[in-house]
Amino acid sequence: MGSRRARPPRWPPPRPSSDRDEPQVAVDEHFDRRSDYWRDVYGGDSAESLAYRERMETALAWVDQLNLPAGASALDVGCGAGLMTVELAARGMR
Repeated sequence: MGSRRARPPRWPPPRPSSDRDEPQVAVDEHFDRRSDYWRDVYGGDSAESLAYRERMETALAWVDQLNLPAGASALDVGCGAGLMTVELAARGMR
């Protein structure tokens, strides 16, 4: 019997024939449907929008007071669209 060489894995891995079974697809679709809501919440003129912006600005002010070094780790455990994560990354956090 001859020896067989194992084939290296394909990268990126092939997508399944049915993307509907992919959990990530469901997550992407959910956030695509909700993106307008979050844009309006943070960009609107309502009292709710003001409260969201002030809460995020307050949290970011606390982070700024910590004087963390560039590259410091941060974990955003929020339920929004990732706007806090974007702001933390802009401050050099990862």
